[in-house]
Amino acid sequence: MEIQMEDQDIVFSDDVRVQELQSCHYIFPDLKVDLDNLSGSLEVQISFEDGLHLNLVSEENSVQESTLVNHLPPIALNVQLPSTYPEVDPPIIDIDCNVLTESQISELKSNLIDIWKSLHDQVLYSMVDHIQNDIINMFGESYQVCNPEVYFDLLKLDRKIKKDEFNAKTFTCEICQDDNKGIKCSRIEGCGHVFCNDCLYDCFANYIRSGEVSNIHCPDFGCTKEYVSFKEKAKSIDNFTMKPSEIVALVERLLKPPISLNFLSQVLNGRNSEDSKQEEDLVKRYYRLFQKNQYEFIGTIFPRRVIECPKLGCGERLFKYNMSDNLMICNNCKHVFCAICLNSFHGDYKACKLLGKEWFEGILLEDLKTYIELPDESMMKENIGSHYGIKKIAKAVKLYELECLFEDFKKESGVMACPVCDTVVERIDGCNKITCYKCNTSFCYLCGEKISGYSHFNDAGSDCAGKLFHGAPGHDDDDNFIF
Repeated sequence: MEIQMEDQDIVFSDDVRVQELQSCHYIFPDLKVDLDNLSGSLEVQISFEDGLHLNLVSEENSVQESTLVNHLPPIALNVQLPSTYPEVDPPIIDIDCNVLTESQISELKSNLIDIWKSLHDQVLYSMVDHIQNDIINMFGESYQVCNPEVYFDLLKLDRKIKKDEFNAKTFTCEICQDDNKGIKCSRIEGCGHVFCNDCLYDCFANYIRSGEVSNIHCPDFGCTKEYVSFKEKAKSIDNFTMKPSEIVALVERLLKPPISLNFLSQVLNGRNSEDSKQEEDLVKRYYRLFQKNQYEFIGTIFPRRVIECPKLGCGERLFKYNMSDNLMICNNCKHVFCAICLNSFHGDYKACKLLGKEWFEGILLEDLKTYIELPDESMMKENIGSHYGIKKIAKAVKLYELECLFEDFKKESGVMACPVCDTVVERIDGCNKITCYKCNTSFCYLCGEKISGYSHFNDAGSDCAGKLFHGAPGHDDDDNFIF
């Protein structure tokens, strides 16, 4: 007959086998005892204090995903005590566990029998103790799983056991200093600090409503000090000397919310699950304000790398990770545009309309000229090269030098470039209103400005006023034709 014994009901028998089963039940309350058959069954938890790497592997045995877990499915231990136990025969043992192989189960049984062989005495407690403390040696540093469904089931089990353990413990909230069971508390991801859900809700919800989203992080004093210190240190970083990998790491850390959106949602929804829409709006508001604040902050460190999507109604901010590539794709609306001129992306074959006198090939012209003039051993030259990218600035130097040579050639030879397609045009005859043979654009041959009709030469404020035939073959410079 299987029985569940309360502590006050235990009356120890004269039979040592019954005594042992009763004692073990007292030590292990989950032990199910059948005194009539002198048997018992117990699920022994497999726990790893330092964690075990649970690996999802492919058919080629390569690791696809890995997670550190602390629990695996329990070992089902069934024992029956024969009449000759413990002096003559060992207990009859049966073990079942779906994370152990047949050979591992056989090895475990053999180890348990060896315990009895070394003592020839009551060994049930020692057997359970051996399973609890020594079973982890069978797994080594990791446990491999080929089936994704099994892998995620094991992760789910591990999370459930951890949650049950957490809910059963008592914690002191570091904000209100009250003691609460874990079921009324939340543990901050990463640092592990525990606060009651009411305090976290009030703290986070009030900061979001007031727009103070920079205060949404672990409320612990040490964590707050560390977070503020990190932001202050980031402000003083010398971005000219940073390696590309360091820039990526810094920006990704700044754009990652200190409190995950999933955790924030759990805290905010925990207070009033019936009004989840309002709490979801709070989470969305937080993330929108957080991104806005962080991009503004990043813009103070990397002023030329934070770019706002030019599409009307979007306004999404982006960080330009690769200074050698002007292609930008908005994460929000998927608009593809040029990082320099903000127009639809035009590739490298067409110059940006905003380059002009201030920019050249995506590099501030002032920086480019300084880079060319500085000696190779100059630290400032090295910093400028690191900022824009060595390959990019080297290419820009070559193109700029060619551009300068071309400008000198145009001045000496009297040719002019089309303001739209840059095709070189030479006037052989006629007036200063030129039409490009390639793109059909009309422009002034004197100043290079794109024009329509002849009003450009009638504008008193223009340097080209009254100069329709100025410099034209067969005409005097004083000829003044007004249309």
